[in-house]
Amino acid sequence: ASFDVTIFQDYKYEAIQGGFKFVPLPVWHGDDLISHGFAFSLHPGPSSSSSSSRALNVVYLSDISRMVPETLEYIQNKLPPTEILIVDSLLWEKKHAVHFSMEQAAELAKQLKPRVRTYLIGMSCDNFLPHDRMNAYLRETYGKTANSSEGAIVMAHDGLVVELPPNKTN
Repeated sequence: ASFDVTIFQDYKYEAIQGGFKFVPLPVWHGDDLISHGFAFSLHPGPSSSSSSSRALNVVYLSDISRMVPETLEYIQNKLPPTEILIVDSLLWEKKHAVHFSMEQAAELAKQLKPRVRTYLIGMSCDNFLPHDRMNAYLRETYGKTANSSEGAIVMAHDGLVVELPPNKTN
């Protein structure tokens, strides 16, 4: 067996095999441990006009209990606008020592204002309504996306495929 180790620096773009680039984003995971989320862009692939293709900007924050203020500032002011936010949400309301609650995740979504959607990940199966009912609650509580009846905040699930929005030239 073998593996490659990549040492990265906070807030510095890194490239890995295949040219995929990401930015490490430090966040608190409990009171005494920094964990890392990542920002990256997904490219929809070739289009009829390469000048009209654009990236879909994603911020992925698992294992977060508190936001590092410098990370919030970096996401809001130095990265392209967030289109998809993927964020930790272990419990519904109850705070946890090393993970966001759903309410904390929704509050972060309000601050970052992702243009497409927020996906909640890492949920405890015993602490939420069944998936469809939970997504209905989220849609009712936090609203829908601009161009569909889907919720602005939804529960992710195994096998989820994220559809890229159509290219827009603006």
